[in-house]
Amino acid sequence: MTTSEAVRTPTLTDRVSEFVFRCGRVLAVPIAHDSDLLGEAHAMSLRKRDDGSAEVWKLLPPEVQLDALAARARPLLLEDRCSYKTGLKALRRLGKATNHPRWVEYDEAIRDLREGWETAANAQGSRYFLSEQRLDSDLDPQSWSDTELAAAWKYGDLVHADEGKQHVSERRERMIAGWSTHAEICSLARTSVSFVQGFNEELELGIPATAFETEDLPSGWVHLGNASTVWSPSIADQASGTSSATWRRYLEMEDLPAGDNPLAELAPGQWLRVVAHPSAVHADDSLKPGSSNTART
Repeated sequence: MTTSEAVRTPTLTDRVSEFVFRCGRVLAVPIAHDSDLLGEAHAMSLRKRDDGSAEVWKLLPPEVQLDALAARARPLLLEDRCSYKTGLKALRRLGKATNHPRWVEYDEAIRDLREGWETAANAQGSRYFLSEQRLDSDLDPQSWSDTELAAAWKYGDLVHADEGKQHVSERRERMIAGWSTHAEICSLARTSVSFVQGFNEELELGIPATAFETEDLPSGWVHLGNASTVWSPSIADQASGTSSATWRRYLEMEDLPAGDNPLAELAPGQWLRVVAHPSAVHADDSLKPGSSNTART
C-alpha cells in the first residue's frame, strides 16, 4: 500500500462497506446463529413448585461468546467510522444519488433500520424491571430496568471495571440484561447485511463483495506468506534501497546475529523456528507443524 492509498479520504462506498463488514463480524460469533438462544433472549420460564411459588429459569449463552459478541458490536454503536450512523447515512446518500424509482420506499426502510439501531444504542424501550429486597430488612426494594442492568454489565464487567456498576444487582443479572440487548443487535446486524445486499444489487451501488466476506481468521498452523530473507535489525537498513516495484517480504528478528541469514543454511523443506528470546533459533526437520517436538526451545 502506498502512502497516498493509506491516507486517502474514504468514499461513501467505503463507509457502507465498513459498516456491513462490522455487522458480519458480529454475526460470525456462533451464538448469533443459535436460534434456540436467540428465541429465548427476551423470555424467562417459570416452573411451579409444590409450595405454590415458582422457579425462574433462563437460557443463557456461554459468557465468553457474549463478551466476544459485545466487543465486536461496540464500534457499531459508537461515533466510529463503521458505526450504524455513519454507514446508514452513507447508504442513504448513495441511494439518493441514483434517482431510482423506488428510492422513496428504500429511504423509508433505511429510516426504520436506523430507528432500530438508535433504540439499541441508546438503551431505550425497557422490557422488564428487577426488584431485590433483603428478607431481613425493612428498607424499600432496589429496582433496575433491564437497560440499566445492561449498562452496568457493559461498564462494570465488560469494557471497564466500574466499581459502582458492579454493585448493581448480581453479575448474573447484569449479564442476562446484556444478552437481551445484544440479541437485538444480532437481529439488527442480520437485517442490515441482508438489506444492504439487496439495495446494492438493485441500485448497483458498487459495494464490493469483500464487504460481505467476514469469516473469522483461521487458527492453528497458518501460512502467513513467504520471507525472502531472515535478518537482524542491524542490517535492516539495507532494505531502504529496495525499489517500490520490487518489494520482497523480510522477517526481522531481534535474536539473530548481525548479517546472518539462517535460511541460507537450510535445505529445502527444513523448518526454522524462531522464538522471541535469545538463543532460541532452531533448524530441524522435527520442528515442522504438527510434530510432537514443536514446543522445544
